[in-house]
Amino acid sequence: MNSRVSAWHESCLLPTRRIQVRGSRFIAAILVIQLGWTGLLLAEASASEERLGLALDLGVSSSFHELKSADHSSDATLTLAPSYRLSEDLTLGAKLGAKKELENELKADLSDTKLSLAHAAITLNPYLSIAPALGGTLATSRESIRKNSLRGAVSAGETLVLDLSRAGLPALSISNTTRLTRSFHEFKTARTGASNTALSLLNMVSADYALTDRLTLGASFSRGIGRTYDGALKHNFEFYEAVTYRATPALALSVALSNEGNAYKENGRDSAVSLFSRDDASFLTSMKLVF
Repeated sequence: MNSRVSAWHESCLLPTRRIQVRGSRFIAAILVIQLGWTGLLLAEASASEERLGLALDLGVSSSFHELKSADHSSDATLTLAPSYRLSEDLTLGAKLGAKKELENELKADLSDTKLSLAHAAITLNPYLSIAPALGGTLATSRESIRKNSLRGAVSAGETLVLDLSRAGLPALSISNTTRLTRSFHEFKTARTGASNTALSLLNMVSADYALTDRLTLGASFSRGIGRTYDGALKHNFEFYEAVTYRATPALALSVALSNEGNAYKENGRDSAVSLFSRDDASFLTSMKLVF
């Protein structure tokens, strides 16, 4: 035991021997104080543990191209998401990850590090609530740094959540997320010769339906608009559908289909948005652990 701690314990215990002669009530009082102090320390440690959170997500994705095709790709990703509850309403979070191309044993990279400060949902009316959040990105991906010269980004957004339980649909959840992001690059032009995106706006509509306590169907549609340093606009989209099985309160297994790409064809007028495209779609599986 540390000498300072040992001395502190001795200083607490020695007076007890002196007071023991004078009466048992003094001994009881000292014991109550010591037990109360110990309980306070344990309570603070327990509260600190409740503030901390950690999620681990392991995923594998594969494109729909032929396995032997040069266009086929498959990746494995590992994401760690620690969080700390600053107060009842504010939570500080981070996402750190790594990505490995399964076709290329030598090609592995870190993901960009994401930071967030999220506020708990604020009730607007019996059916609608809003959850604002601030975010930041640190360029830790080799591809982001070397190819796009990204240094970081800041973002602000909110999520509107529609509660349909009062309408007799407690299993259905609908939300809309809007986020504005400002990115910072060392150079305005990427290595490919294209202008980097400085400002982007994302809007995503999501719906989840709980078939049972363990099984959930989910779908979302995202639409993004980006403005490059030279003033050009970029449009993209993503359709995402998933089936999630919650095996335990801490373990969730998912299979999903994602289809994303440019929102317009090369002529810039005709829509290229589709639920499924062999060239842009990916099949994903994931396992998420929450500690």
